[in-house]
This record gives sequence, C-alpha cells and structure tokens, in this order.
Amino acid sequence: MRRSSCGRLFVTTLAVLFAASPAGCGGLKKPVASAQAQPPFSIDLQFSPSPPQVGTEQFTVSIRDGSGAPVTGAKVQILPSYESVPGGHLVARTGMGGTSATLNTTDAGDGTYHAQMILAKAVYWTFTVETSIGTKYALSYQRGVQVQ
Repeated sequence: MRRSSCGRLFVTTLAVLFAASPAGCGGLKKPVASAQAQPPFSIDLQFSPSPPQVGTEQFTVSIRDGSGAPVTGAKVQILPSYESVPGGHLVARTGMGGTSATLNTTDAGDGTYHAQMILAKAVYWTFTVETSIGTKYALSYQRGVQVQ
C-alpha cells in the first residue's frame, strides 16, 4: 500500500507543479481541473476459496453504478503482485520470458467478471483491478490479502 500512496503523492506533486507553471511557458496549456467528480461506481474483488490459498484461485470482480445496478461490458484486468522483501513489490511472472502476469477477465453479463490463476506462494499479495467502462471512465481498485 505504500507504493499506492507514493504514486498518489507523485501525481499530486505533478498536478501542483503544472498548475504553478506560468501560462506562457513553452506552449503549455492550462491544465484541466484535477479535482473532477468521481463517477459513482463501486468495485469489489472476491476470492474463492476465501481466504485465498496456495493453488488455483478464482477471482470475481463486481462493478455497480451509483444506483446499485450492475455494470456490464467493461474491460477488467487484474494485476497480481506480492511483496518479496519488506517494503518492495515483485510483479507475479508467467513463463520463462519474464513477462508480467495480467489476468484478463470474462464478463458474466451480470456485473461480475471472472478470472483465475495459480497462487504459488503463501505471502502477502496485492491485486490491482484496472477497469475501463466505455471510453469515459478508467477506474482502479486495489486489495491486499495474505495467501495461506
């Protein structure tokens, strides 16, 4: 979670720096307001088995709009990582090529999205859910759990 806070601090710092820049500097345009209203969506990530265990794990992402209605047709990916040393994160790897694992989900048509993977280590995992709803919204949700 420290990494998430640092990322927000970095983005906030950049926003402040751009806002403080003179308008005529190198053709920079006035930045769009950084405090835009958040869309009324909720995202939840559930595990099966729960609590998560070493072995095959099923993931279910639920997306609801502000009125509680299911959101269908979204593009949803899950990015798993685990802490290999205190204070550091290591992205889960697949195959010998060392590419990052990204779990693409299947839309069940009822506001839930499903994926699975094999959790190989009994460590603290962080799962970041990245969601695109149409072309207007891009949402991110993060949940950390200790795998048994």
